[in-house]
Amino acid sequence: MLRLFNDMGALLRRALAEPNDTKALAMLQGTEAAQVLKREQEAEPVIAAWQRTLSAAERKAVELQLQNSETGRFISSLRQDATMRARLEHNPKLQAAVALLLNGPSQKSE
Repeated sequence: MLRLFNDMGALLRRALAEPNDTKALAMLQGTEAAQVLKREQEAEPVIAAWQRTLSAAERKAVELQLQNSETGRFISSLRQDATMRARLEHNPKLQAAVALLLNGPSQKSE
């Protein structure tokens, strides 16, 4: 799960570091993104089953570990970065591609 989370974060980092929105969107809609999304979709039932075995305290600990990871901090910073929010609001296709990667193929965007 952590590797998948980190792979998704690395892809987001590379794509959003690209100043050209067209190139960034191409990265987020490319083969690597499709592979990450496929892995995420395949892992979803396994992760859900595993989460059901955790106590509330264990779930909270896992959540904190993910939030405090490098990728978790990066994702949190994206949400707080006014420049990035403006960039995404200005380009709905880029915003949708980021939301798809963050939320997964089976969940609605934020």
